[in-house]
Amino acid sequence: MPAPEGYRIKESYRVRYEEVDTQGIVGYAQYANYFTGARVAYFRALGLKISEFNTALVQPAVVHLEIDLLTPARFDDHLDVWTRVVQVGDKSLSFAYRVHDGASDSLQAEGKTVLVTLAMDTMQAVRVPDELRRRIEKLEGR
Repeated sequence: MPAPEGYRIKESYRVRYEEVDTQGIVGYAQYANYFTGARVAYFRALGLKISEFNTALVQPAVVHLEIDLLTPARFDDHLDVWTRVVQVGDKSLSFAYRVHDGASDSLQAEGKTVLVTLAMDTMQAVRVPDELRRRIEKLEGR
């Protein structure tokens, strides 16, 4: 299936039994995990490893999450989670997500997260590092 317009990074999942509720539908909170995995794939595409963030002096932290559920996903469905950075602010990154059914390509859910870059010694928001900005601009084609 082709990428949604403006999206370049995809992480694929097979819905596991523990991710569904008693109705057999993926629980809404699980989408936060799917978004996290897609975001890790995005950082990987930038040439960054999440394990390196653990020792970095500046780290991104999620401060806002939105999820719009459009069509239920069920056990054993194949989901493609597309992600991109839609805005780089002074101290924040805004990610957008689109979750598609891997078989039909129908849109299942959309979402957004906002991450703030924090100085780990003070836990205060700081400017997004210039190198990270450059990598995002290159990946996003801006």
